[in-house]
Amino acid sequence: LGGLLAVAVAAHLLCTPVVHAWGLRAASVPILLACIAVPGLFWLFARALFEDGFRLRAWHAVPLVALLALGMADVFLRLSTAAPSGMLAPVVTVASKLLALAFIFAALAQALAGRAADLVDVRRDLRAWLVAASGGYMVAVVAVELYLRRENAPPGLSVASAAAILLLGLSLGVALLREGRQAIAPVPAV
Repeated sequence: LGGLLAVAVAAHLLCTPVVHAWGLRAASVPILLACIAVPGLFWLFARALFEDGFRLRAWHAVPLVALLALGMADVFLRLSTAAPSGMLAPVVTVASKLLALAFIFAALAQALAGRAADLVDVRRDLRAWLVAASGGYMVAVVAVELYLRRENAPPGLSVASAAAILLLGLSLGVALLREGRQAIAPVPAV
């Protein structure tokens, strides 16, 4: 799941340029889907990382598909040449962002849920770092997307976002390299 999340985060960086260059066509759909999936994959990643004995189940796909459907509907309405009637576009936008926030907060709750009982100090510290950095960044991204509505982010903001993702990824990578397998390994049964 970590590799899939990393690919989705990379797609997030490509979403705006790809949509500008290609619009909504078959070639851009996989990148858009990966971009939209980031909060759901973050939730699954947090569950896999912090829930001992986690197994990916078929039901995990249901909320992820809902996120993808709402997100693609939002993109379609935003890029549509015909003006959507009434409140449809704003309602879909807000619903997709609220669902994204629900995934992010569920991931943060998962990271915090077993923190006090976690017997592995390194993993317990990683929980706090993951909550503060990654979750906070993702909430800020969704808030900015809601604020901008149908407008594109200014170039400086896009560069700052890419720099923040790079810094988060490098920091997590360094922490995992420094602490080793203890940071992510489940506690062995006694």
